[in-house]
Amino acid sequence: MQNKEVRTLPVELRVSPVAADGFTRTLTGTAIVFNSRSENLGSFYEVIKPEAFRSVMSGTPDLPLYNNHNTTQVLARSPGTMKLTMDSRGIHYTAQIDTRQSYALDVALAVQRGDIKGNSFGFRALKDSYSDQNGKLVRSILDAELIELSCTSIPAYKSSTLNIRAACPPELRHLLGPDAEDQGEDVIFSLLEIAKRKANY
Repeated sequence: MQNKEVRTLPVELRVSPVAADGFTRTLTGTAIVFNSRSENLGSFYEVIKPEAFRSVMSGTPDLPLYNNHNTTQVLARSPGTMKLTMDSRGIHYTAQIDTRQSYALDVALAVQRGDIKGNSFGFRALKDSYSDQNGKLVRSILDAELIELSCTSIPAYKSSTLNIRAACPPELRHLLGPDAEDQGEDVIFSLLEIAKRKANY
């Protein structure tokens, strides 16, 4: 099975005023955008196809919404306190967060201020394909297991534990460039992973 992969995208997040109960706020955002080419993920680009999460969304997924991928800071969870919807554009969520939890209040305030303006999702690819598009290697996600959603303050970075060279068809590996070829079967890390290592995060 493929390792977990994480993708982050800048999106519009919105948070409602405090509800009548004095502590609930509604957080809405777009978790995944379909048919949109990613930024350069190190050696390749990626497109999430609309069918990728169709099986997940056809059921009642048990998915957490985290604060910056911190599994101890659960903001909401579907199907209870988070509602997921899918349309032709992507997958969207509406989450009821409890600001009696200090980290949830921090998120609400940061979204309101514009300090948090990204969403992230973790997944495992079950089926993908690769193509050469004008000299660029493009990976299309056709079927995947959705693991988690997250609000994030770093929408400019994408991280992956995917061994892209090993997964890429041999006839397209030249598109990965010399750096990727030199790494052989090693995992290719994004800028975020490198930064975390340098900071001993």
